Amino acid sequence: MSVTQNSQTHPAQQSYDAVNPVTASLLQLRWADHLANVVSQLASPPVLAVATAGLCAAHSHEAGAWRWAAIHAGLTVAIPIIILVWLVARGTVSDLDVQHREQRVRPMLAALLGSAVSLALLSLGQAPQLLLSIGLATYLQLFLLFSITLRWKISVHTTAAASFTVLMCCLAGATALPLVGLILLVAWARMRLKRHSLAQAIAGALLGSLTMIIALTLGR
Repeated sequence: MSVTQNSQTHPAQQSYDAVNPVTASLLQLRWADHLANVVSQLASPPVLAVATAGLCAAHSHEAGAWRWAAIHAGLTVAIPIIILVWLVARGTVSDLDVQHREQRVRPMLAALLGSAVSLALLSLGQAPQLLLSIGLATYLQLFLLFSITLRWKISVHTTAAASFTVLMCCLAGATALPLVGLILLVAWARMRLKRHSLAQAIAGALLGSLTMIIALTLGR
């Protein structure tokens, strides 16, 4: 006696098979968004600014390098962040990422003023040349970013990533070239999260690269 297998699929299984590709697609989208958010946080301008100051202090063997790095980071990162948190708490700014261009003016102005004070102190205090160059690069970047933001939204994330990459290439040579991928990754993350367009990401990367090259060249 032969047993004939039932070739029909259970309706619940058919429903699962129909929904499964859609579910998988949604999960993939959520994973990509999560990755983009992680990249944006880990490679945020404040994080890279602190890393830049620390690298310069570690690379410089002059006395007081770490003290000057702390002063620079405090004036250009810590104080502006405190002001930004205060603006968010007041409702003047919607979020810490400052998605709306019009809301970026006050936080950027605070960072610009902090960088101006930092540059003045680094110059008058005869800080190590590398840190002085970083102070100049920071001021140039923030001045240009502030000026551009008055009319157009430019990516500060790619500015910071490109600036950090150029500095690393100058300090470590060809071994740091793979860090160019950091710029591409950050640009992808900002576009993935719909924070910036391709043009805004490219403009930020160019600004960060050129200002860092100019500052390092003048510091030689």
